[in-house]
Amino acid sequence: MAKKGKSKKATKSNKKSASYSLPAGFWAQVGAVLLVVLSFLLVLSWFDVGGKALGFVHHGLISFMGYTSFFLPLLLIFMAVEIFRSDENKLPNVIIFATFLMVLWFSGLFGLMKLQNGEFAGGFIGSLINKATLSMVNSAVAALIYIVLIFITSLFVLRLSPIAVIKRVGEALKTDEFKDNEKNVSVMRKAADTPAATNNKKTKNEFKLNAGVAVLSKEDRVEKKTKKGGLSSLRGSVDQDKAAENKAAMLSVNDPNWEAPSYDLLEKAQSPADAGDVEQNAKIIKDTLHEFNIDVEMEGANIGPKVTQYTLRPPSGVKLTRITALETNIALNLAAQSLRIEAPIPGKRAVGIEVPNLKAADVRLYGVLDSKEWKKSAEPLSFAVGKDISGML
Repeated sequence: MAKKGKSKKATKSNKKSASYSLPAGFWAQVGAVLLVVLSFLLVLSWFDVGGKALGFVHHGLISFMGYTSFFLPLLLIFMAVEIFRSDENKLPNVIIFATFLMVLWFSGLFGLMKLQNGEFAGGFIGSLINKATLSMVNSAVAALIYIVLIFITSLFVLRLSPIAVIKRVGEALKTDEFKDNEKNVSVMRKAADTPAATNNKKTKNEFKLNAGVAVLSKEDRVEKKTKKGGLSSLRGSVDQDKAAENKAAMLSVNDPNWEAPSYDLLEKAQSPADAGDVEQNAKIIKDTLHEFNIDVEMEGANIGPKVTQYTLRPPSGVKLTRITALETNIALNLAAQSLRIEAPIPGKRAVGIEVPNLKAADVRLYGVLDSKEWKKSAEPLSFAVGKDISGML
């Protein structure tokens, strides 16, 4: 009996022992914080403050990589930022490799500079690289090569294209007079465009509106009046003759002149949907995400019977969880009771935000049976279910 009691106590103690686990990416984030602290300590070592240890580290870096050590804190901070931005807080190998290349290029460039004491400013790494470089070209060409390599590596790390940098530099160098002339030209072009020509133009960032159901226009929303009353019905309008119906039902299968009932028996009137100001809502969504440093491109909107789906394309490198986490902020700015974020839309490189319509549309059987998709369908057992958000059956 005593042994059983001990075993029961042992099992109870094992059950009470709680498991301990760290959050995902904990150590990677700790490493990023240490990189920031290390960069701060390196800056302190430049001014001979912080003790002998920091001074020893500073002189060691100067002898090893020369003046490149003054750029090392920036590289470490950039690596820390990339750790926090990357998925699962894992630093990509290309970032580590690019940082190593930047140290080489800067050390080689500074290694071409000679100090007053006769030593080169590139340290051990700079002198080692320049032994191979200066054996092929002179110092001026070598400096040009290093500058080009630093520029290309910086664009690679920052994910920028050369043409984008050239355009920004060109805009920065433009004078105020040149900018005013450009504004005048743009105003004159807008004034010269006719409404018909404007409608025919299709820009790359054109906001496409796809209405899958009937939609109220802006004028209809302003001038609409509430109407009370039920829908018309055919029930009770004709006296039923059950005996005749049963007799016709038995003979209709063999009747060669039998025809299917006409669609005219169905209700044709369909109440349109009220999606509100779609373009204004798209602007609100874009501005809301911009407040959280997420610049998206609004592609268009699909107006469905009950909801309107706004499609947007986020920039590369942005986690979709950052967008889904802003669901309540977007709903608040849109004054919507609720919304649904589909990230990503299946089969598309886009995110969908479904906002309920102010008024749902009626999807009637007549609209389904009279559609081109239904008439073209050759399936023997087709049946009407409804329409999706794009107006498809």
